[in-house]
Amino acid sequence: PVRLALTSSTLRASFVDDVEAEVVCMDDVLGASCEEGLLTVHAFVMPGPALGCMVNQSEYRAGKRKPSPLALSFPPGSEGSDRCRAWANAIAHVAQHLPPTPSLNATPCPPPPPRRWLVIVNPRSGSGSSLTVLRTKLTPLLTAAAVDAQVVVTTHAGHASELAAAAELG
Repeated sequence: PVRLALTSSTLRASFVDDVEAEVVCMDDVLGASCEEGLLTVHAFVMPGPALGCMVNQSEYRAGKRKPSPLALSFPPGSEGSDRCRAWANAIAHVAQHLPPTPSLNATPCPPPPPRRWLVIVNPRSGSGSSLTVLRTKLTPLLTAAAVDAQVVVTTHAGHASELAAAAELG
């Protein structure tokens, strides 16, 4: 069995018979999903050995983060499925910095509202591979994490700045 502990900054998954725990920083989590009793936490983390939640911010900005889903199975049956959905919803709430949710042991945690993102893509960036990266890597990750993304491809110099300035935040 797996023990899960969720705080505003971390998700810790520890196996009862194992000393090591898997720790995911909530700032790295896009969301979570539950399919047939399998909880998947959709994270985008630094590769390599776990450094905890304190990492070199310049490496984050350098684009060295990698998709790193964490998958955990719940017991079969409706009770396991209900617990899986409750954990997925609670993780999604914390990932979106929403107010605390009801206890997982009391009433089920309702799903949070979908995240809405504006993704601005410069087709000339990344040696011209940005559209391929969007299609093959980013779009599947956003879909799995239930992020509602509006993708806009820039057409001229300064277009990204214009789009960002006109974006409705909130």
